[in-house]
Amino acid sequence: NVDSSETGRMVALSMRPTAGTPVTTGPVPVAVLGKSAELWRNGLGMFTSSPVRVDNRIFQVTQTGELCIVDATTGTVTAKEKLGTFQLHASPLFAGGRLYVPMEDGQLHIVAVRGDRLVKEGVLRLEGSCLGAPSAWGGRLYVHTTARLYCFGEIRPVPGVADPGA
Repeated sequence: NVDSSETGRMVALSMRPTAGTPVTTGPVPVAVLGKSAELWRNGLGMFTSSPVRVDNRIFQVTQTGELCIVDATTGTVTAKEKLGTFQLHASPLFAGGRLYVPMEDGQLHIVAVRGDRLVKEGVLRLEGSCLGAPSAWGGRLYVHTTARLYCFGEIRPVPGVADPGA
């Protein structure tokens, strides 16, 4: 943040920026966008956790462990839910109307989204630290930690995948 002392921020940029200063520092010219290219900004501080966009809502976990709903048009934070004290790298997953939010301390939070409300449905304590995003496939949820790879869901054959025990 060259224009403030904020630690991190969330910014929406125009798809057609009108104010860019061309800069050539190598074989490929790049444009440095000015503040006029911003549609909005807010002061949410994240480290490397990526947001999830669903319809007109952005779900983001801050470095201080808050799960936030951000209006994608205005950048306004419409809801916050404190899940932990610290979040480093892991990103939330949205599947089946729920957010699966792994935290650095090894907790996996299951949070339902009801309009602009976040409703905690449960929390699982996993061994190790959660540093990456969970994934969903074949009706199952996969979460990796620094200690294990977890698979949650119905135990059933996955179409197109051979059973190694057969």
